[in-house]
Amino acid sequence: MIIAGEQDSRCPIQPIKRFVEKLSEMKHPYVFLIEERAGHISALFKWEENIPLFTEIVKYLKMNL
Repeated sequence: MIIAGEQDSRCPIQPIKRFVEKLSEMKHPYVFLIEERAGHISALFKWEENIPLFTEIVKYLKMNL
């Protein structure tokens, strides 16, 4: 599972997207979630706005643990 913030200045989104493209080319399974308004971890502090994100994380963990 890869979670990225579209507005992240510390970890720019383009290298992450290239990494995901490579995973696709290799047919490696992954889940990629982009938080459009998020910067570097900033969105996680607004938990009430991130219920859909947390729901996806729990779903992923249930499937893979």
